[in-house]
Amino acid sequence: MEWYLKTESYLLKIIAPISFDEKNFIDIGCGQGVMCNLAAQRNARVIGMDMSFNSLQVSKRGSLELGTKQKISFVQADAENLPFKDSMLDIVLSIGVLHHTPSIQNGINEIIRILKPDGEITVMLYRRGNPKWWLTKNIRTISKLIKKHSSKERISSNDAIAPKGTAIQELMDVPIMNAYSNKESRQLFSSFQDITIQNHQAGFTRLIDFQPWLVIFKPILKWIDNHMQNQWGFYQVIKGKK
Repeated sequence: MEWYLKTESYLLKIIAPISFDEKNFIDIGCGQGVMCNLAAQRNARVIGMDMSFNSLQVSKRGSLELGTKQKISFVQADAENLPFKDSMLDIVLSIGVLHHTPSIQNGINEIIRILKPDGEITVMLYRRGNPKWWLTKNIRTISKLIKKHSSKERISSNDAIAPKGTAIQELMDVPIMNAYSNKESRQLFSSFQDITIQNHQAGFTRLIDFQPWLVIFKPILKWIDNHMQNQWGFYQVIKGKK
């Protein structure tokens, strides 16, 4: 959790204005449960949902460690077919998930369905047209060529839980990875009111995780990340209300 908040610190900024107290909250694609625990610590009634049973097990262990177990229910489900009643949730969060779905519009329609009137969303999608997206596309192209000529189904060797491990898996092995311009995302979420979109993390500092020798350039990489977020940000955060 400490690693996550250090490398993805923008998440603290985007959830800071949200009033979680006594609200029904869901994290669609909760992964290792970081955002679930942060919401539970702010007195939300939390549902952590993910397709991966292994991720849910890790999330549950984390809630036990952090003392939030009683406030979080974990559910294994598909973002395009949510097993919840209409208009039952106050807050929907989904960080880095819907761009991996076969139909992002189906996922968005499900969010609309389960959200109460005046309920709010915070969704992060990958944004195309920036340096990190072009690098990602090239890496995935190379990965496909390796798989094609070596008959490998996967490039990464294990089901790593560590953040670095899952990042490599996502780059090379996740079958669906899309990205959208801010204009396209605004259109995708046009059914919501008061839409705002902010771009975050150009991603240059994260290169140190994979090439430690780049630490000598950390001040420069950090400066680029801080000053070029709007132009080069890879993560776009969409906020709105039903």
